[in-house]
Amino acid sequence: MGYIARKGFQEVSEIILSGQYDVVVLDEANIAIYYNLFSVEELIDVLKRKPEQTEIIITGRYAADKLIEFADLVTEMKEIKHYYNRGIKARIGIES
Repeated sequence: MGYIARKGFQEVSEIILSGQYDVVVLDEANIAIYYNLFSVEELIDVLKRKPEQTEIIITGRYAADKLIEFADLVTEMKEIKHYYNRGIKARIGIES
């Protein structure tokens, strides 16, 4: 799994640095950092070099303090209600 995450990080780094996109979403990147699939320092290095017009959205639990400090905007979401608690399992393409 580490190899796949590392390959994905390399690909998304190239995408970010290309300047071809206005917005790039790194879904669950925080949890990938938490599990040491790539480092917060590597991500911050890419963010420092991104084109000015490119917005980066990073999601996931356990955001590293270094990333929070570096970010321009940080939002914390809290679960209020979830259908999983009613016995509904993860849906393919949404949660799994």
